[in-house]
Amino acid sequence: MKKAAYFPAAWRVMCVFTLLGTLTYAGLSFHIDIFIEGFVFLLPVLLISVRWGFREATIASIASVLCLDYLFTEPRYSFYMAARHDWVALCAFETLALAVSGLAAQVKAQAENAQQQRLRFERLYRISKEAFVFDQTQYCGSQLVQITKDVLAADGVSLWDAIALRTVTFGDIDLDHEDLRSWYEDSHDEMCVQGKLWMQRLRVSEKSLGVLCVSAREIDPLTLASVASIAALALERARAFEERSDAEAANRTEQLRSAVLDGLAHAFKTPLTIIQSASSGLLEIRRLDDRQRELVEFIDHEATRLSDLTTRLLTTARLDGARLEVHREQVLLTELVDRCCIDVSSGCADHWLSCDEVSADSQVWADPLLMKLALDQLIDNAAKYSASGSQIRISLRKDGDASIVGVHNDGSFIRPEERQRIFMRYYRAAGSEYKAAGTGIGLSVTKRIVEAHGGSVWVDSDVVCGTTVFFTLPHRPGRPE
Repeated sequence: MKKAAYFPAAWRVMCVFTLLGTLTYAGLSFHIDIFIEGFVFLLPVLLISVRWGFREATIASIASVLCLDYLFTEPRYSFYMAARHDWVALCAFETLALAVSGLAAQVKAQAENAQQQRLRFERLYRISKEAFVFDQTQYCGSQLVQITKDVLAADGVSLWDAIALRTVTFGDIDLDHEDLRSWYEDSHDEMCVQGKLWMQRLRVSEKSLGVLCVSAREIDPLTLASVASIAALALERARAFEERSDAEAANRTEQLRSAVLDGLAHAFKTPLTIIQSASSGLLEIRRLDDRQRELVEFIDHEATRLSDLTTRLLTTARLDGARLEVHREQVLLTELVDRCCIDVSSGCADHWLSCDEVSADSQVWADPLLMKLALDQLIDNAAKYSASGSQIRISLRKDGDASIVGVHNDGSFIRPEERQRIFMRYYRAAGSEYKAAGTGIGLSVTKRIVEAHGGSVWVDSDVVCGTTVFFTLPHRPGRPE
């Protein structure tokens, strides 16, 4: 790289001295006066300043003064000047040459800056125009990296979306998902340069959305920052559009579901009531032998269980779309957990239920009916997605002014990008439909109940250790956030 930079500079110096030598030879041949020769030398100095810059023009002006002094002033062929007006003329020539060269170089720099600004605005206009007409059926990040690479003429572009927890790359770039994620989590800088890699944080107001990484030899930092701002706005806009579309679809689905639930309520409850009445009537006759009584009791027990299950499912579905009315009171967590374990034991007969011990004064301020429904949903969900005979462990612990409840099961794993989505209405993780039957409502109901109490819910999952769903409950009454 040093050798490549050396030859252009040497070539320019050779051109300067060749041009001055030619003008000097012409002036001596035609016996031109020093003042006229000074104006002749001034012209190439101005051309050099416009074409190459102030440094080259300064070298040319000094060389011109030396030539004028040595060849055109008395005594000739000496750098001594006998006449004072020669001193004044050469000093004026050098001052004028430097002043005009400086102005020419300044005008050239302003023209170059204007050209860079024009190119920057053209690039930003192209990105902004194409960023807001993306195909909404495709992921916005994939389209962003392609247009960014084309507009910036980069070797490669990579985008790490901190919300979707995914990385998209287009072109040749020596960086992977973990590198971008580590820089996003560990660094607080807005921009970082590592060789050819330019990393810029994506931010909308105070919200950080991810990292944009561009592989290029040289790039304008202002342009990169502007492109990153446009990319962040495009991601936020695409996400808002997706959420709005999901909300509209959920609203239409909610209207259809309400009509279906009303029909199901009559379709299921009426036959179950008849079966229960018939089995209870047969037991009251007392004319059955032992074998017949055993069968009727079995029918009555299972019909009652099916009726309770149907009531619970219908209540769950209605709660998911209704406004929750929370009636808080002091609830002892151990009693609530024991009651849930007893009620769901028949449905979890193939699993081993256990609960970590806590102090007896672990009381929370909650609605016992709603919290029991939320905990029932978590235990039932853990039983569905764990292997038969495995353990379902319920943990209870205090954390400041709240208690944390966790329901753990073995044998299931939830990928990081799906750990927030599983609490969305009707959402089911990929492949879960082959493991257990369900509608995707239970966890969304649990989330609504917990948040109505001012708590929060999250999931922790590991391939080896299994999955745990946690939620918090306050110890004291308060308005939910």
